[in-house]
This record gives sequence, C-alpha cells and structure tokens, in this order.
Amino acid sequence: MVGSDKERTRADRLAGLIADGTRAENAGFKSFWMPQVPGYLDAMTAITLLGQATDRIELATAVVPIQTRHPMIMAQQALTTQVACGGRFTLGIGPSHHWIVNGQLGLPYDRPAQLVSDYLDVLEASFAGVGSVDVENESYRVHGTVDVTDACEMPVLLAALGPTMLRLAGERTHFVDGGRTSYRRPCRSAHHRRGEIRWATAATRRRRGTCRPLFEQ
Repeated sequence: MVGSDKERTRADRLAGLIADGTRAENAGFKSFWMPQVPGYLDAMTAITLLGQATDRIELATAVVPIQTRHPMIMAQQALTTQVACGGRFTLGIGPSHHWIVNGQLGLPYDRPAQLVSDYLDVLEASFAGVGSVDVENESYRVHGTVDVTDACEMPVLLAALGPTMLRLAGERTHFVDGGRTSYRRPCRSAHHRRGEIRWATAATRRRRGTCRPLFEQ
C-alpha cells in the first residue's frame, strides 16, 4: 500500500509510483494498492500505466469515491484498466466521507448507503458483459451500453463505513469463495465475476482464491 506521494515533487510522482510498483513486483509482493486522494494522482490512470510496466503483481485502488464518477463511466474506466493490466486489476469503491464529497467537492452527501446500493445495481449490469445496461432505481435512470472487452471479470471491493454499509453488504451476500479465511473482525468483501457480485465475510486472504480484505471504519 502506497500513500498519495505528497512527499515527492510533482515532476517525480508518476515516475516514482511506477518505480515503486516495479520494485514491489521484483521484491515478490503479490499486490500493490494505491489510494484515490483528492488533488493528487488519479489512481486508475496511474495503475493503467503501472500495468504496462509490470507482469505479475495484482494492482488495486483503495478507494475510489463513487460520487466522482457515474457508475457506467466507472465501469468503462475500470474495464479499460483491466485490459491494460492483463486481468490483474481490482477496483475498490466506496462512498468516501462528507468532508471530502460535500466539504471539498460541493456534492451532496445524503443517504450514502442508498447511493451505494443504487450504484452497485448499475455497476453490476455494466460488468455483466452483455453490452446493454438498463437500470432504473432511486438514483439512476440508465439506458446505455458498456462494451469495452470480452474479458469482463472484475474483482470489486466495497468500503464498509460502519454498520449500515456492513448490513448492505450482507444483504447482497450470496456467494463465498473457496479456501480458508481468517475471521478476526467483521468486514465484507466483494468479488465480481461474469456479472455476479460475490460477497463474503472475511478479514484476510490467506490463500489464493479466498476473499479479499475490506476497508472498514
């Protein structure tokens, strides 16, 4: 997990991040996580470039605020990033915090859990691989197309900001990946494969194929 690169000069941030990622891969790390920090490098753009500079390591965001991208645009960018990373990309999303969304960006922060639920409806349809996306709910009226790639497997992690978000994840739970998992504290993770969001309760991934850790507050 890297920071926002605030300690680097503007000229060195992107090159430095790519160097960090390649060193992590060469050192044997299995994954490389980058946050979406307001005002600094865009996480998915940077990871797209990092995907071209690496061969093996998993590349992931932690966490992209959903309010800053329409769910179809998020899906479009995420699938493009997935292609650039050769299937090694994991998308982390969440509702962020009111002092960022409302205080810094001037966007509404009403009923964030409901927004997440509505957002996932569109995101799931966009990742289904059928091309057309037709979703109508409280937040979105979407009738469009997401047709980026045939390889549509997209791991998704959902940030759980307290009990309401945990309950939301639990309501969507219908699949638990195989393998052993260490249960240290309650949290939720999501894995999307072929249009199905797969949720599991877990805190750490101990073996390949088990569910991923989730950002919890």
